[in-house]
Amino acid sequence: MKISKNVFVAAVAAFVMSTVGCTKDVAENIAGTYDGIVTMSVRCETQGDPTEAKVIIASESENTVSITLPQMGEGRVSIPSFTVTGVAVAENGKVYNIEKENISVTVESLQITGSLTGNVKNGKLNMSYSLKPGAMPMNIDFTFAGK
Repeated sequence: MKISKNVFVAAVAAFVMSTVGCTKDVAENIAGTYDGIVTMSVRCETQGDPTEAKVIIASESENTVSITLPQMGEGRVSIPSFTVTGVAVAENGKVYNIEKENISVTVESLQITGSLTGNVKNGKLNMSYSLKPGAMPMNIDFTFAGK
């Protein structure tokens, strides 16, 4: 009987260690640099040509990441590169959903507000974000697709 009990305890301990000791944070599963294409639109009208860009995702905690967005546009609709912190990550099967409402940052004395949503699936990032730079009366909408 002692052998069976010891085997059972060892099996439970091995199971607990394998599920707890080796589990990666959800945020770490999507951290990395994604190369892709960004498109920009204002009031549903595309602005300029699609642009090659990099988006960097870094793990902040188990369920949050920071996302560095690329510089986009030119002239009056230029938005410099900046980092959005506190982006929530939720795992749904093999898809990692990301979301941040109420973005509010100041970059090079430009106040930027907006929101961001997207997902990472099979190593590919698809993301949409809407930003309002300064006193601009409408949002600039962006889409990014990359891996």
